[in-house]
Amino acid sequence: MSKVNKVEKIAETDTGILRSFSTGATRDTAEGKLDPEGFTNPLVMKQFYKYMNMNRLQSDGKLRDSDNWQKGIPLDAYMKSLKRHCDEAWLEHRGYKSDAGIRAALCGIMFNAMGYLQVLFKEGGALQDFDGREPTPEIAERLLMVEFVEQKKYSDGRKWLRERDKSHLDLDAHDEWINGRNEK
Repeated sequence: MSKVNKVEKIAETDTGILRSFSTGATRDTAEGKLDPEGFTNPLVMKQFYKYMNMNRLQSDGKLRDSDNWQKGIPLDAYMKSLKRHCDEAWLEHRGYKSDAGIRAALCGIMFNAMGYLQVLFKEGGALQDFDGREPTPEIAERLLMVEFVEQKKYSDGRKWLRERDKSHLDLDAHDEWINGRNEK
């Protein structure tokens, strides 16, 4: 019988500049960094990997490389397959039987969405920052409201924006927007 060691609970404090741990260790702040571990789920990803591995077997009986799809598939092919998988998931969601089941349909949706996105990158697209310069007015407004709430922690909101490296925001326009929101 194997024995599992309990992991010691280590307290963490993040000032926005530096993280310090109850052990005395320090690290750079976690604020503003991508969190792939939090954005994904290991069970979902494992199911996706199994789906992808199953689909490596071609109709001719040969096994394709796992990254074969990255060689290039037209956007139309991804979209048609994405739509078929969406319809399969919709059937299951409504209580009907689909050909392959809900998990396969959802994994197919994931694959086709990632493939479509990969083609956009191959065509010269850069990673898109969703930081207020876009993507929609609703999201931009939500980001500014979050920043406004966070500014209350500081006596000078402009100082907070500079500290948070939001130099792409026009501070005067930001103040006008905040003042206009407060006057309503």
